[in-house]
Amino acid sequence: MTPATRGEENSKRVFKAVIDHWLEDRCPPTVADIEARTGLTKTPIDYHLKKLEASGKIRRRPGRSRGIEPVGLHISIKADKSDLPQ
Repeated sequence: MTPATRGEENSKRVFKAVIDHWLEDRCPPTVADIEARTGLTKTPIDYHLKKLEASGKIRRRPGRSRGIEPVGLHISIKADKSDLPQ
């Protein structure tokens, strides 16, 4: 695997971790949550989050630990997890 391919795969893993956390926990993930889901450390996660934000896939709210939001994903935070398809 080339470094470019590995970088693209890691970006996909970080984005998937953001989406999965939203769907499972109904709240934005922290960097620590993304670390736990991907096995990556803070520095590469920050790099990939910046790339995802620049591409318009996520929005970050400065100063908030849970300020990572996927763009275009509409989830009712108050919805019960039983509403999700199995």
